[in-house]
Amino acid sequence: MNIKNYKVKKISLVFLIFFLFSAACSNPIDQTKQNELVQSNQIRIGMGCRTLTEMIGGYRAITYLYLEKKNLPQNLANSYLLMSTASKSANKNFFLCERKRIDNIRIRQRIKKHIYDYDLIKIYKDPNDMIRYVLSVSSAYTRMHILSRVNLIDYNLSRPEVNVILDEIVVKERKLLDEEAKRAEKILKEEIKKEKLNVPEDEDQKILRKKILEEINNQ
Repeated sequence: MNIKNYKVKKISLVFLIFFLFSAACSNPIDQTKQNELVQSNQIRIGMGCRTLTEMIGGYRAITYLYLEKKNLPQNLANSYLLMSTASKSANKNFFLCERKRIDNIRIRQRIKKHIYDYDLIKIYKDPNDMIRYVLSVSSAYTRMHILSRVNLIDYNLSRPEVNVILDEIVVKERKLLDEEAKRAEKILKEEIKKEKLNVPEDEDQKILRKKILEEINNQ
């Protein structure tokens, strides 16, 4: 065997090993097995998403969607992570994780070490329940990203469905803001009233009040 043929075979072998490794790393655990892991409490709320990733097929097998938290600065530290695997099942699992640590926030290696900072907080099977909660806790930017960029078919959802749910959430949020504004206005009026009642009288006011009281008593 000449050197050239040897090198070609060696390179081919390397590519074959890489292909097999990649295939193994991108083989998601099916929904039935995932359900068994959930029911047996091996997948449970509070577990680290690093372990969850390994249990459902490895990071290459998972679809990750980062979500910014509502009413907080745009920062990866303030984020959720929605995880799922490819499946045609109408009852596929959706795993919502929350960043609990910032140990690996700046590490962007191919093994996705930043996933280690997240813990599982919710498990959904109903995509409508999932997206309703996700939209309710996400920033305006994330909401628009979901509606305009995300392939909702991967989440067993349609754009019209998500639009309806988001409209319902926005209406509720506006109602809550109106109620908070009314409460704040009421509190402000009460404080102003208290301040007026506690304003000290000057000497002329005291004399006038005393004179009026004397006149009333003499009647």
